[in-house]
Amino acid sequence: MFTFKILTVLASLIVLCSTRILPNKLIQVNSYENSNSIGTPCSTNISNAYVDIYLIIDVSANMGAANLRQIGLSLSSELTTVPIAGLDDPHTSRVSIITYDETVNVLANVTELNSHADVSNVLLSLKVSNSSSAAGIEDAFFAADAMMIDCWIDMNCGINRQQAFVFIGASMNGVNTSSLIKTASEMNLRQSWITINWNNKDATLKQVFDKIATPSFNLSNTDKNVYEEFLWALTQTNCYCPGDPYQLFGYNTAKNRYERFVDCYMDSEFIGYGNTSVSNLCLLEDGFTNSAITSAIKHDFIRNRLINSFNESGENYFPDHYYNGLHRNNQSKWMWFDYDSSEFALGNFTAWYPGYTEKSPGNCVKAQLQPSSNNYLWMTTSCFSDNATLVCQTLGCDADRTNCITPLKKKKYHLKI
Repeated sequence: MFTFKILTVLASLIVLCSTRILPNKLIQVNSYENSNSIGTPCSTNISNAYVDIYLIIDVSANMGAANLRQIGLSLSSELTTVPIAGLDDPHTSRVSIITYDETVNVLANVTELNSHADVSNVLLSLKVSNSSSAAGIEDAFFAADAMMIDCWIDMNCGINRQQAFVFIGASMNGVNTSSLIKTASEMNLRQSWITINWNNKDATLKQVFDKIATPSFNLSNTDKNVYEEFLWALTQTNCYCPGDPYQLFGYNTAKNRYERFVDCYMDSEFIGYGNTSVSNLCLLEDGFTNSAITSAIKHDFIRNRLINSFNESGENYFPDHYYNGLHRNNQSKWMWFDYDSSEFALGNFTAWYPGYTEKSPGNCVKAQLQPSSNNYLWMTTSCFSDNATLVCQTLGCDADRTNCITPLKKKKYHLKI
């Protein structure tokens, strides 16, 4: 099993009890969780992917005709595994092709190429420029970004797809690299940035591409698995939480890369719900259920997300507790809830507050902030509270899942009068 290290932040809270009221609407999925799962893996089924792919290709003299021809042939071949179709076809992707040297040239937008043959015809017709300048790369980004925004505003681009900006370059000659890096840092939260370095001897190119790429999406043509990694990055792009909730991710030490999970989290406050079991409160958020903290990655991610989210909001405090999904069932066994509201047993990971164990009284568990460590540690407690902070969880979208909840929010507040 791969080992993962936590990177940053997330939020998932929730509360439980032995009496479970099922929601009117549950996400229809198989059981994904287990007692010791790190997180729910994103689908890698590229044949089901639905992504808008913006190919942004360096055609300056630095690329060279032979390299450009190879890029066209390789992309034409690899993209046959990706379904290409029109506006509203489910589980299909679209492709835009933009080239740059000292200027930018939009060869096709995302609504113009409706088949693999259309894409191949453009890729195989690419020609190298006489100019050695690659200064048009930033304008190429702006052209792709404008195309993407037009889709959002005019709503004329069919079903919603995530966006992957794919930069394939051989030089930074003539590029204002500081401006490009600044633009990337401000803008690439909207989409995934995949870079493919076609000239590893160019130290500036490597430095810039490594900086502007989404973590672990900085690829190189010298890697024998570069196109396998490219297709993986597309399925990772397709794995997202609609709206603006927190998505779990971590570091895969076996593959030396960051990876996303399809677990989405939202923290909620419930005031005045003391007569409702905390195990049912997240069910008030349609499609959500109680969070299952089955790994140190989830635990740390939620801790960091709670602390950082309140700091980001301008508040100078963060919750002193949150309820998680751990509860005693009718047989007095400690259990978690899965996404389909079934139960599975407590596994190897625990984070008990000093003085508390599985044998302590109480049918639910809240994670209480330990001031000395800024860590949230578990206390057994009652399943009823008039003032409860929860982290709720749901599954996001990926290549095999389009019926996810949209949009999601980072935080909700509920006040019962």
